[in-house]
Amino acid sequence: MSTPFLRFVGNTSSWNRWSVDGVGAITWQPSSAWVEDIANDEGHEGWDATVAVGDDGVIHAAGVDPAQFGRTEGVEYYRSTGDGWDVTQIGSGPIPYQYNVALALDQSGSPSITYYNDTDQDLVFARLEGGSWSLERAAEEGDVGKYSSLAYDGEGRPAATFFRQSGSSEGEIVFASRGDGGWTSETIGQLTAFSESNARRNSSLGFDSQGRAHVAFSDTQGVWYAIRGESGWEIQQIVEADLPLGQLVSMVIDGDDRPHIAIYEVTRRSLSMASWRISQPNRREKARCEGPVPWSIPCLELPSATLL
Repeated sequence: MSTPFLRFVGNTSSWNRWSVDGVGAITWQPSSAWVEDIANDEGHEGWDATVAVGDDGVIHAAGVDPAQFGRTEGVEYYRSTGDGWDVTQIGSGPIPYQYNVALALDQSGSPSITYYNDTDQDLVFARLEGGSWSLERAAEEGDVGKYSSLAYDGEGRPAATFFRQSGSSEGEIVFASRGDGGWTSETIGQLTAFSESNARRNSSLGFDSQGRAHVAFSDTQGVWYAIRGESGWEIQQIVEADLPLGQLVSMVIDGDDRPHIAIYEVTRRSLSMASWRISQPNRREKARCEGPVPWSIPCLELPSATLL
């Protein structure tokens, strides 16, 4: 059984077990219960937190110490040492918390981070090299980089998805990858019902064993799934919402190359799961809850979890 990890920000108004705001890393102990460990508590660390665990069991995490609270640290990186945590600022300067931070490990287990520079309206890619962080622009045409998701393909190249905003409720989900010549970007799909008040992670990126990119993305009215084929992106809408969605999606690709997508519905405050359920995409069967073939979305009828 693999060990699950969660990372979150604890705020004094909500988390009475802490005397100051801080970040908690939670690890599951199979023979007992969840264990909380505060990684840092000097400010308001850990907003938009994300976590990754290396093959060596080392926990890596990233989050924002937000400018909204007068903090200047910006994006912070956390690494478990066995006896505690190493906490470093990656050099972003002050940024707000609402645009997400993405974290991924490369094939050697070294961390990389993407975040949105709200001053320049760019997507920044940061990686740890030789004990220090290097920063580079991954995308800078237009207002780009909000709500990024970061992953490495099978050849060890970083890639990201993010939101390029073109209007108050419109924009595009963009895929960017880094090759020998630098970063290149391409549009996956359009969003027409975006709301900045609720968005945090409106796209999620993963790669399968064949090196194909899979992306889930969302606005307030729907959730879409895209896979990159030889001729471009193949896109399918898997949820058409009758109540506003929270623009929060998280996707994993399992060992059989099947995608599984977690979806948040903000009105009913419910978490749902969409799973690829059959191996033949053209096989016509009626999916549960009117989910489109070949998706099974049983939780939209009966939420699997309610966020309190």
